[in-house]
Amino acid sequence: YVGTLDGRLVALDAKTGKEVWSVQTTDTSRPYTITGAPRIVKGKVVIGNGGAEYSTRGYVIAYDAETGKQLWKSKAAEYTDGHAQTGAPLVVNGVVMTGIAGGEYGTRGFLKGWDLKTGKELWNIDSDGGTVIACPSCAMQYCA
Repeated sequence: YVGTLDGRLVALDAKTGKEVWSVQTTDTSRPYTITGAPRIVKGKVVIGNGGAEYSTRGYVIAYDAETGKQLWKSKAAEYTDGHAQTGAPLVVNGVVMTGIAGGEYGTRGFLKGWDLKTGKELWNIDSDGGTVIACPSCAMQYCA
């Protein structure tokens, strides 16, 4: 699975390299992109859309890995609030997480978590005044 700068998510056959399916994940009239490598978990391909350099909000979106059908889409960040999503989501124990930057714009960054199956927001943790690294890392039960 490949995310492209113009916002397409492309599934490739690993043996032949041929395209299996492709889906436009963004509004082509706006300068959105896929933020980092797609995550493949439990039959889903999870991506982030956004980008601080493009002044766009951020979304986390899940697609069916076999068909490319969009399963859910959840808003992650709003650029008018000074936030940006620039990293790929992380999936741990059925929770999709992404860090939202903001410190460089004078706002507080945060870390958000969504249910992998439904896209329902589970939690939102504010930073202590700085930014949040856009792509969190996890080991055991701890995330940073």
